[in-house]
Amino acid sequence: MFSRLSLVFALLLPLLAVAQLGPPIISPQQNQTVHPGDSIDITFEYENLGTGNYSVDIIAINDLTTNIPVVNITLNHDVPDGNSTGFNLQNTLNYTYSGWKVPQGVLNQTFWLRVIEHYSLAAVGDAPASSVGGMQLLLHNSPASNLIPNLSSVMIALVAVSALAMLM
Repeated sequence: MFSRLSLVFALLLPLLAVAQLGPPIISPQQNQTVHPGDSIDITFEYENLGTGNYSVDIIAINDLTTNIPVVNITLNHDVPDGNSTGFNLQNTLNYTYSGWKVPQGVLNQTFWLRVIEHYSLAAVGDAPASSVGGMQLLLHNSPASNLIPNLSSVMIALVAVSALAMLM
């Protein structure tokens, strides 16, 4: 059975989530150019809403009008939960997701990263989890990536040259 305070908090929490802006991405920087094959660390800041379970989705999208992920960098990745005890509480927490390899041939020359925070707070008991998405971060895919030949075409060329060399 819910107490009245828990019930009021559970009813107001979705409204609070709608009014919130989700986790901003701190690194990489806005308008940064990345290269296919690079290992990128994604650092973001998320709200400390209290004790509970926190996870994030990090996605890459090519088109802001559809918001459909082209690359799911990570889904339901657990991050350290918040804290609601003590005297010196941090309003926000930072986390770094390490080691994302920029794929080749999937992302447009201009693409966006987005972090979506999911949280289920202990204070609201069995209330459903809430989510809040952050602003998209604009990144540029290196124009030189278009000049990188496909590995299979390089192999075909090498085989052809080797075959010609054996015939002569």
